[in-house]
Amino acid sequence: MKKSGTKPQSIEITVDESAIPAARNKSFNQKHSLHVNDRYLLNSLMNNLPEHIYFKDCNSRFIRISKSLAEAFGLDDPSAAIGKSDFDFFSPEHARRAFRDEQKIMRTGKTISTEERETWPNRPDTWVLTTKMPLYGESGQIIGTYGISSDITDRKMAEDKLRLQSKSLQKQIQEINILHDQLKEQACRDALTGLSNRRMMEEVLSQQLAQCRKLDLPCSIFIIDIDHFKNINDVYGHLLGDAILEKIGMCIKSLTRSDDFSCRLGGDEILLSFKNMPAQQAVKKAQFIRRMLGQLYVVKDKQKISTTVSIGIATFPIHGDCIHALIDQADAALYLAKERGRNQVVLASEVEAKLPGPK
Repeated sequence: MKKSGTKPQSIEITVDESAIPAARNKSFNQKHSLHVNDRYLLNSLMNNLPEHIYFKDCNSRFIRISKSLAEAFGLDDPSAAIGKSDFDFFSPEHARRAFRDEQKIMRTGKTISTEERETWPNRPDTWVLTTKMPLYGESGQIIGTYGISSDITDRKMAEDKLRLQSKSLQKQIQEINILHDQLKEQACRDALTGLSNRRMMEEVLSQQLAQCRKLDLPCSIFIIDIDHFKNINDVYGHLLGDAILEKIGMCIKSLTRSDDFSCRLGGDEILLSFKNMPAQQAVKKAQFIRRMLGQLYVVKDKQKISTTVSIGIATFPIHGDCIHALIDQADAALYLAKERGRNQVVLASEVEAKLPGPK
């Protein structure tokens, strides 16, 4: 008999922990092998995924479709689609396009992925992001097609809405730019004559003079004044005077080039500027303009009311080398034309010749 108080002997047990997962997996697989199989997994996908899934034979007839696609087709049971084709559900145009795609897939073995518009006979179009693939049989031969599509109608509608908004915004911007140009044009143009106003004069003449100076070219400036214009307004009224100014503005625009400059200085005075025009050529041009303006008339009470103009000319660089000097010289020439009886053209050189020499 053992004495009391003796300690019992311990037994050491060694466990290979690495074997536990394998044993556990083996147990799990054995337990569920009868329940988890390919058909079960396929049914789970076909019945629960929101994507539209289908399988078709070589004639593009449905072999099987997902529950979500059946709902899109208006079917209570997916099996009701078996043996049918796209022609039974979609518009003829859409069905023909899908048939061509599927024949190409079976012929080439290549997958097609694209955004596709689905057109239906009795409801609005829908959009899907679709992938169509060849369906292989057990022997490795292509026996049909299958595909999966995600509805992207909401996204496409949002894109279309955004595109329309963008187009509308671009149109508004274009209209604003046109309006801006019109306002700028109105701000720089005399409403009565259609010529530029005095605001534009200094800027344009500075540019023209700088170009002529750089290229060593002459530049001639005309100042035109309507003879006895105050009397016309006093006798016939300002409306008739405005009508004469309007006709003169139209005539001057028809007699000048696109790179010439014309502006109404105010009242009945008009300034013209011609690049690359020497003094003698300027005199000929001014005489022609004087004759053409003298042929204009306005009818009042069956009476033809016409007028004449006087023109003073100054040419860069012989009469001045800056804008203000040239305008002063042209204005002095105009004054001399008035002194001589009006309806005349005077060059600034004639003013200089008239001035008395030193005593």
